[in-house]
Amino acid sequence: MTSAERSVAPSLRRAGLASWSIVGVVALIVVVAVTVSALSGILVPLVLAVIIGLVLEPLKERLEKLGVPGTLAVVITLLTAVAVAAVMITVVVNGFLDQWPEIYRQLIAGWNSFVKWADGLDIDAQLLAHARTAFEDHASQLGQGALGAVTSTFYGAIS
Repeated sequence: MTSAERSVAPSLRRAGLASWSIVGVVALIVVVAVTVSALSGILVPLVLAVIIGLVLEPLKERLEKLGVPGTLAVVITLLTAVAVAAVMITVVVNGFLDQWPEIYRQLIAGWNSFVKWADGLDIDAQLLAHARTAFEDHASQLGQGALGAVTSTFYGAIS
């Protein structure tokens, strides 16, 4: 041990060691987070493809047992999967559109209930009216943004 090492108190040495250990752990967490973030663009589609492949494998195998060539069985299986996804999306969108008047009515009832509750809190009624007007003005843009997110997710899954 050198004289400089002997002059440092043991508690200060432990504190320094603990501090550098914490810095190392934080640096490791940052590196892992950056790596996962960089690979997520590759990993998410890969995991989805594996799951879809595992789900569709039995249909392809059955078609091959019926004498359909392998490539044609894969094409039929993928077209069937796309058709099922399109039907599911159509059912969900139509169900949402059919229920829109009720959804809107419930939203208005909820807003009115919120306004009654806010009156008890002594919130300026003018501010609430302004918030409602702003929401109504931007509701269509909000819906377009949500629809855009859904379609981009769908196109991402397809690609």
